Amino acid sequence: KAEETTLKALTLPLHHATPERYFRDYAYAAAVFYSNPSYSEEVINWCEEALQQAQLCNNTSGIQWVMTMLGSLYKREGELEKALELFQQSKDEAQSRGDELGVLNSLNSLVDIFLYFDTPEYADMYATEAIDIEKNMSMKNPMVSAQIYINKGRALLQLGERDSISFYVEQARGLCEKLPYNSGMVDIDLLNGICMTESDDEALNSGIENLQRVTKQGTAANRAKAYHQLARTYLKHDRDETAEKTAAESLRQSERQIRCESEGTSGAGYPPAGRWNQSGQCGPLSAASVPAGGDHFRLHAAGSDRSLRADHLQGAAEKYSGPAP
Repeated sequence: KAEETTLKALTLPLHHATPERYFRDYAYAAAVFYSNPSYSEEVINWCEEALQQAQLCNNTSGIQWVMTMLGSLYKREGELEKALELFQQSKDEAQSRGDELGVLNSLNSLVDIFLYFDTPEYADMYATEAIDIEKNMSMKNPMVSAQIYINKGRALLQLGERDSISFYVEQARGLCEKLPYNSGMVDIDLLNGICMTESDDEALNSGIENLQRVTKQGTAANRAKAYHQLARTYLKHDRDETAEKTAAESLRQSERQIRCESEGTSGAGYPPAGRWNQSGQCGPLSAASVPAGGDHFRLHAAGSDRSLRADHLQGAAEKYSGPAP
């Protein structure tokens, strides 16, 4: 209904047109259709038009959020340098307006893109910056704050610094207790499950329990990631038959997520499954743990492509942010 009403509104003549009103209408239309992949091109155009109108405005707000939205769309399209530049601009714009929540939103987007493309040094740098800001905020958004600590833990996992993860997990847990499961706690269970199943045998059963909870309560994207890690765990402990069945379920959940995104239903915007390997980085399961044929080939191809994109992204990051510490 919101989409139908928005499209109708865009066809109506705008009396007393001003850049502020054009910015409002284009930004709102982009937000309404953001999760509908059938309108990706239109949403990109609306965001770009909104930002052009913003340059003509004497007084408007929300520019930084439109920048982040457009950056996320470019990220989906594989335009990494454009996405990175917009996330940086969004952060700068939010800082200039004293919008701490906007700054954190931009930093979370920066962390996520670096984690996704296996550049954890930059992800950790931005996560640390976000935590420093969040600590001093008087008015906090529990969902945004929780994601900051979860992202810090994910960065440490990719860096192989597992000993410090539990502190950030507990910080996030306290913020997620009153939120819906898929608004934070699912990420904690995933992070805990991956960390525990890749650590020592004493934590193995607890890690499996965390991942199994995700397979029962998470979205299709999160279930796929949990099944993927479970398959790796079973394979490592010579439970090959269980690993094959679990890997097959991971692929089914991935396909379901792809269908959801193509139909514009739940789960749009989540990264694809199969991101994590034993060091917390992207990579497919071994040949013994996935069905033979095209699906296995696609997993390998995706891993290779992401490695090349990670190199490109690191070069772009150094251009905008300098070398990571």
